[in-house]
Amino acid sequence: MTTCYAAGLGPDVAKISQSTSFVADFLTKKHQRIGHHKFWHYAKSVTLYFSVFLGSIFALEQYLASNHREANARVETQLLSAIAALGNKDHIVQANAVRSLARIGKFKTYTTSEGISSISQHLLASIFGYSAEYPYFEDSWLVLRDFSTSRRALFSSLVSSQILIEGAQWEHRTRQADRVPRDWNRGSLLFQAQLAGAVGKNLDLSGIQFGNANLEGANLLGSNCSNCGLLGAHLDGVSLRSTRFFSAYLAEASLNNADFSFAHLNKAVFRQASLKNVIFLQSNLTDAEFTAAKLDGSVFRQAILVDTDFTYSSLRGARFEQSDVSRAKFDDADVDGADFTHAIGFSETLLVNAINSAQAILPKPSEVLK
Repeated sequence: MTTCYAAGLGPDVAKISQSTSFVADFLTKKHQRIGHHKFWHYAKSVTLYFSVFLGSIFALEQYLASNHREANARVETQLLSAIAALGNKDHIVQANAVRSLARIGKFKTYTTSEGISSISQHLLASIFGYSAEYPYFEDSWLVLRDFSTSRRALFSSLVSSQILIEGAQWEHRTRQADRVPRDWNRGSLLFQAQLAGAVGKNLDLSGIQFGNANLEGANLLGSNCSNCGLLGAHLDGVSLRSTRFFSAYLAEASLNNADFSFAHLNKAVFRQASLKNVIFLQSNLTDAEFTAAKLDGSVFRQAILVDTDFTYSSLRGARFEQSDVSRAKFDDADVDGADFTHAIGFSETLLVNAINSAQAILPKPSEVLK
């Protein structure tokens, strides 16, 4: 279709050439009479070639404009198809629709500062970096945002995983001003997202604000969650092995039965969070805060607890196995039934301000530091 449209410009180009040729013939004949034949012979040739050049430029502009219109129409059709596919009950169809929305959001056009629609818009813009426009970015973002936060009847690990993966890439893209619409400020795509059962291994989730998103039963093995915001998030049963949560904010989150084995949780905040029966195997909890958190039944095995703050927390039945607790803080922490038998660096003063310290299981007197 595009080729025919461009070919149809032939008569217009021929008219431009004929008109310019007529002018050149007129000037040549006139100046032959006054002895300038040679000069005007060259002038005729130059004028003729220049007219053909202008005609070609005009044809190219029309060809590119036609291509642009067709591309816009095609992407708009894809957007409508993706929206319809999200309503399909087939989880594979839904996952493909999520991927499509991410691609549609990347579609871009170029505009000049003067708003001129010319050959420069299509050629010079891409060469010299005129401002890029993303006409379907906002529509795609809004559709995916609504879908990700909707309470779907049946959660699919496939769909949740695709939302998490595409959403993470989208989040990082919004931090690059040249890859989003001007003055973009819509917040986090994954805020309050329903991502139960998602699998996202080795993802870069750093700095993403999830809010009280639902990630129950998710597997984020090896992912970077540093500086994430997970206030009140639902993370029960989540696998967070070998993850990085540097300075992450998980206050009031629910992380019961989670697995933090080999995780780096330096300066992470778990204030008033629920972490019952959580596994901290060789986890680094340096400067982590568990103020008023519920850690009943959790296991700290070979964990690093340097300056870890358990103030006002509940540690009933928790176990500290080969973990150095010498610099941890247990002020007003409930240690009823907490097992420190195999803890490293346990001293007589460690639990002096703790609650129910008499019910705690302590190391042998010979192993207690004075």
